[in-house]
Amino acid sequence: MKIGLFGGTFDPIHKGHIDLAHIVLKECSLDQIYFIPSGISHFKGETTDKWHRFHMVELAVRNESNFMVSDVDTIREGNSYTCDTVSFFLSKFPSDSFYWIMGSDTFLQIESWMNYTYLLTNISFVVYMRPGDDEQAVLNLKNKFQNTFHTDIQIIDNIKFSISSTDIRAHVKDSEYLNHTIHSNVLQYILDHKLYQDPSCE
Repeated sequence: MKIGLFGGTFDPIHKGHIDLAHIVLKECSLDQIYFIPSGISHFKGETTDKWHRFHMVELAVRNESNFMVSDVDTIREGNSYTCDTVSFFLSKFPSDSFYWIMGSDTFLQIESWMNYTYLLTNISFVVYMRPGDDEQAVLNLKNKFQNTFHTDIQIIDNIKFSISSTDIRAHVKDSEYLNHTIHSNVLQYILDHKLYQDPSCE
């Protein structure tokens, strides 16, 4: 099978994440996509409790037959590194092909990741362009990796990703905004657990 791996903090997960996953699933002819909420992110710093974020992703993908959620990073102690996550999936599903889904901003920083060459030689990548990113720089890096590591890298540039988790945290008291950006069961979870109520999120 062709399996997408969609890692992120998902703090919180929103409709933009799900819409993006549907586009990648179709355009790359994937069979499944695993959403992988990060545990302790080496790059993101402080985030909402990892189990809250995991449960929100569970709720968001509950009715999506091609989407799964993995707790591989959630149960891991210490920092979450993509190389460890990928190694887990390669060991668990040795006959499948894996595609790491990431934004162009993150792709441009991949050479700073731990054991990034391991990733480039063992899996494929799906890179979606974020508004404002330098597309030529992304293409140059793609060509560099393909020439050096023969990595399969697909770029998707027709995605309108206008929702951000940062904006959602800042508008947690704006019910109209939240109804348009996150799933109703995720919103209810946020309200039930009083997440993002800290004044610093406003």
